[in-house]
Amino acid sequence: MFRGDDLRSNLPWVVLLGVGIVTVCDLIGRTIIAPFEIPVSVILGIVGAVVFVPLIVRQRRG
Repeated sequence: MFRGDDLRSNLPWVVLLGVGIVTVCDLIGRTIIAPFEIPVSVILGIVGAVVFVPLIVRQRRG
């Protein structure tokens, strides 16, 4: 999407981006409510929805 369709050159960046996003979501889940943990999947779902909904809206507009 940002760098084109070449899988060989994009795969390392996708892996690093995925690791970074999951790590940040894990840290948020551990620190948002101090003695308790929110599952990573809940935080990832929220982040995914925030990214996915604008993409769908933009696609429908044209």
